[in-house]
Amino acid sequence: MKKTRLISLMLCALLILTAVPAAMRANAATGAPKLSGENSRSVKELYPGVVLTSVTTPSSSVYGNQGINIVQFDLAQRDLYLDTFYYNDQVLVNYSSSTVYNDVLKYNERYPDRTAIAAVNGDMWMVSYSQARIEGKEHTNAAMGGYTDDVVKKEMTVSRSYNVVDGEIYTSGTIPQETPYAGPSWSFGITDDFVPVLGQPTVSITADDKTNGTSVKIDGINRLPANNAIVMYTDRLMSTLTGFALDECYEILVEFDEDYTPAHGMDVTGTVKAVYGPEDSANPGKINEKQMVITSRGNKVSSLRQFAVGDSINIKISVGDVQGNAEKWQRVQTAIGGNIVYVQDGVLTGNGLESGYPTTLLGYDNDGKIIMLAMNGRGYGGVGGSGARLAQLCKDLNLYSAFILDGGGSMTMTVSDGAGYKNVSHAVDSKGTVYRTVNNALILSYGPERCAQGEIEIDVPIRVTDPLNITFPTEKHVKAVIGAGNQAISGWEDENLVLTVDNVDTRPGMADPYVPLSYQNIEKTASANDYKFITLVYKIPETNSQKQYSSELFCQCEGRGAEGGQSVTGSVKRTGKYEYMTVSPAKLSKWKNTITGLRIDFFFGNMSNGDKIYIHNIMLHKTKDEATADAARIVAELNGETIEETTAPVTTEPVTTAPSTTEPVTTAPATSAPATTEPVTTVTELPVTTSPEESETAADTATAIETETEPETEPATEPDTEPGTDSQIPIDDDTGEVGTVPGTDADPATDPATEPDTEPDTEPDATTGETTKPSGKSGGVNVTAIIITVAAAAVIGAGAGLLISRRKAKTKE
Repeated sequence: MKKTRLISLMLCALLILTAVPAAMRANAATGAPKLSGENSRSVKELYPGVVLTSVTTPSSSVYGNQGINIVQFDLAQRDLYLDTFYYNDQVLVNYSSSTVYNDVLKYNERYPDRTAIAAVNGDMWMVSYSQARIEGKEHTNAAMGGYTDDVVKKEMTVSRSYNVVDGEIYTSGTIPQETPYAGPSWSFGITDDFVPVLGQPTVSITADDKTNGTSVKIDGINRLPANNAIVMYTDRLMSTLTGFALDECYEILVEFDEDYTPAHGMDVTGTVKAVYGPEDSANPGKINEKQMVITSRGNKVSSLRQFAVGDSINIKISVGDVQGNAEKWQRVQTAIGGNIVYVQDGVLTGNGLESGYPTTLLGYDNDGKIIMLAMNGRGYGGVGGSGARLAQLCKDLNLYSAFILDGGGSMTMTVSDGAGYKNVSHAVDSKGTVYRTVNNALILSYGPERCAQGEIEIDVPIRVTDPLNITFPTEKHVKAVIGAGNQAISGWEDENLVLTVDNVDTRPGMADPYVPLSYQNIEKTASANDYKFITLVYKIPETNSQKQYSSELFCQCEGRGAEGGQSVTGSVKRTGKYEYMTVSPAKLSKWKNTITGLRIDFFFGNMSNGDKIYIHNIMLHKTKDEATADAARIVAELNGETIEETTAPVTTEPVTTAPSTTEPVTTAPATSAPATTEPVTTVTELPVTTSPEESETAADTATAIETETEPETEPATEPDTEPGTDSQIPIDDDTGEVGTVPGTDADPATDPATEPDTEPDTEPDATTGETTKPSGKSGGVNVTAIIITVAAAAVIGAGAGLLISRRKAKTKE
């Protein structure tokens, strides 16, 4: 169902004068939608049309013992504003006064025509002890992918994501040269006609030397001075702190005739006023609003050396969006960065978050209303957020798109309280007297009547019904279950989910294309206790760069995100025809209870941008025989082949073990082929490879389909295999000859779906006032397994009836 809302100037005026106040009072009476299992709530109107709902839930609820505060409002109301705010109007985090509470007071000073109503903490930031590594200090944080090189000469902490204030880009999103990099970062924006948008905005910047005819590409605005990068710095960063770039850098100072505004469409020309090379002891010093500094390091220095004092330099900026909403992002006037997306365009992503995490959630619902939410945690009024809790929140609140802002100790909500303000949610001090310094804040205010809100398109996705056989008869079926990819684009073609490698990170160990699949968007549920096999029916086009790829499925239950040691790995091959890959997560320690998601790492190892895989079915089965029969029949049908039926019927009904008897089984035809003539399917199991940073128990590992033995015999005991040893897998696509490949180590790439609070999680001690930092976390583990080699006479049987019923079911979804 598609809803649109277009409010004309005349209609808006009428609404403000008449209908809106009544609607506001009605909304104030009920507040936010009811949460599952809530045991108390209070509703307060902070301002006409702006409602605070405070909810508690018991330990028996899906949320656990929890305190949640929700501010809900509608930007169709023309006296409301939503702004990203920096305490000192600069992006560096070095101000002890920059708390959400103090940001609200400062906001009222800076914008005398507006009055703050409510505010929450904003974007995460790159921190000095890990990403922005200070020269001369030891850097051994394993969570940063093992990077230990120096980045800055003095402390520099900047926003991670794309942030815009009053139409000016304060920071572009993280760039690949920074660590860890997990693709373009996410941001929430408000356009110039007050329409909300969630996406992954990108910034393209060029510097053309009109004097000598050379041109360079600038990687980002106010980012870390990372190695092999060119970064543009504005007065929003450098007016109070300069000289942070390492001595190896090469910098130029550009001056313009007037103040400039970094934004989409910027096209300004200035003059190079000074050059600072590695041989110079001086640095650009304090710059003003008419100046910028362009800094280069590593292999980018040679590009910038072409610029000389006196050269005329033209700077152009263009804004895009990975999610396809470039036109909206080019008009965004307010943007704030975040991290984990929980629902996008009406689809739960299946992303996860550590349990007990104080969380700030921002998004808008199916009616276009915006919510700012603060969930307590770590003992401060609640048990905190987790994957399952936040997914349920998105369902209960009918959220269309939402993600989390900075969390942990930074989680804060400040609201109007009569003549002043108070913090209703915080994560630091139970007495409410100490609060974490934040990077920026998102502030809701009221002020003079502004322009009308533009059109909001809410395209509520269809509901998929069958978790056992996910198909893609239409493009909407892709959007219903597949979330935004990392280094990958998802699409649809001829009843296939099409996954394409895009903008892959070519640094060693950092290539990581994947998409999340959320079972939480499917009407029915499936239990991992029952379904032990996962099958992909796929096709790899002959135009791909590799003949064979490894694929990995991170298996998610009970709302958890992708975790190291909770994945299964198989092999997919390029034949230009449909094939299938079956893996078994049965041995994974957390493969139990409700299945909530899969992260499909469709290729890893060698790959190229543009490589594709077409996925026709994603199926769950209880037994190996069911998986083989279903997959073989579907593949044959898709390839236009015929397979002769030779086996007994296959069923997905639970198998009941009967007492020992000599009577024949009545459900199987007496003429079925005897067990001794059945083809034997052989599987060779790859060893479990353990990351040096983390050792998983046998319970945390999984293989492809287990080795099959002759019928009526006990399975052989599997020998222990040392990590890193060679194992056999089918190599030759034509002959099926078996070759050897070494076991692979865990991918060191950081998974954004499980990324912890990326700031130094410093919690003040109530007695001493001292702070402590958490220890680094170990990396994940890739569990390696292989796909089966099926004999020519595949197990088919009368499972045709089951297959046909499932294929028909997809047309009803």
